[in-house]
Amino acid sequence: MYRFNASSFHPVPTFHVPRAKPETAYEPPIPPGSYWLDFGQVITLQARATASLEVFRGRLWVTRYLSEQAPCDDIVLHVGDVLMVPAGEWILVEPWDRHGAACHWDRHHG
Repeated sequence: MYRFNASSFHPVPTFHVPRAKPETAYEPPIPPGSYWLDFGQVITLQARATASLEVFRGRLWVTRYLSEQAPCDDIVLHVGDVLMVPAGEWILVEPWDRHGAACHWDRHHG
């Protein structure tokens, strides 16, 4: 998990790494109810109770809207990362790069 200060963010070049051929590559299944985001797609989620966002494929750029005193926090999540989102918090979610990403939003935490 990486944190960025949005006011001083400078884009870092992204390098293309060729993927293995489909017949040799294994990607775990994406759970039902998950989101697949193509490059350029953005979703906004609000936690009505404590929730979690888990990354299954790709990388996600997540902007958290915290409070008026600390208006936002940008985070890049990788496969396997889980972000806990407290009740009432809004997040903006988009793929980090042109390969897209898959994530699961779990609203069933206590």
